[in-house]
Amino acid sequence: MAAENASGAQDLSTEKALMRRTENGWHLDKRVPIAVLLVLFAQLVTVIFFFGQLSVRVDALESSGKKAEDAALALVRLDTTMTGLARDVDKIAKRVDQGILPYARFEIDALNKRLSSVEERLERQERDEGQVRVPRPLYD
Repeated sequence: MAAENASGAQDLSTEKALMRRTENGWHLDKRVPIAVLLVLFAQLVTVIFFFGQLSVRVDALESSGKKAEDAALALVRLDTTMTGLARDVDKIAKRVDQGILPYARFEIDALNKRLSSVEERLERQERDEGQVRVPRPLYD
């Protein structure tokens, strides 16, 4: 009978210990294998490394997007300039044809030089960026 009381008392003390553990919240037991802890640590390191690399990739994409946006704006400005110059050359050519401005040939030559320099800048920019393509003008 004394053995039964001793085992009953042991069961009660074990139950009380389990209840204390669950009441106190989370705990780490010695029965958790070291391999599980190492796997969890490796996963944590992997996640931290992944998000670090993701941040670097996002930064690189943002900077390349900004460069592409700047190049697009420069192309729009150059295209607008070329369109304006072509319009001016056409106006002057019409005046020359009408005989209104006999000295306009000098203006046409000057505008053609400016137009050529803009085209050269565009070609240089195309070579530098390799991905921006501007159609060649239909006029010479």
